[in-house]
Amino acid sequence: MNDLFAGIISSKTRINLLVRFFFNPGTQAYLRELSKDLHISTNAVREKLNQLTKTQLLTSQKNGRNVLY
Repeated sequence: MNDLFAGIISSKTRINLLVRFFFNPGTQAYLRELSKDLHISTNAVREKLNQLTKTQLLTSQKNGRNVLY
């Protein structure tokens, strides 16, 4: 469990994503929207979103060709 928190805290991208979703629980967003709002490359955001969904801190759902987080 300590490894999970150490990994979350060490990444500014993960912190930004968690802050966005946890302080605005009713919001949903697409990868490109998050990338644009956070001024981070889509690949970096995608990697962190995949990690957060894998650890079940975020959920995702497909909407056509897009994934909504």
